[in-house]
Amino acid sequence: MFKEAAAKGIEKVDLTRRSIEDSIISSLKGVNPAIRPAMANGIALNRYMKGLDADFICRLRESFLGVNRASLAEFADWLAFADAPFRICVMGSESTIRSCGISEIIEL
Repeated sequence: MFKEAAAKGIEKVDLTRRSIEDSIISSLKGVNPAIRPAMANGIALNRYMKGLDADFICRLRESFLGVNRASLAEFADWLAFADAPFRICVMGSESTIRSCGISEIIEL
């Protein structure tokens, strides 16, 4: 049921170019946040402790920049037909998530 809800939910999302670009920008802020110079060492240490090297950060950035309508549709198809059990994290407003038929919601 969750797979179907997630796949159908993607179909309900605003997939205009502007909306996708806004989502990409928001995601990139998490990868490369605007920080004061005094915070740079702390972020570098945190990434080092987590094993996130510069190559990984670059690959992550490239994967975000490669998101488009076609890749989202491909992901929706994968969700609908994936055989193996899996879990995914969906973030958004509770009303939007519930409108997609997702009933098991865990608040963090």
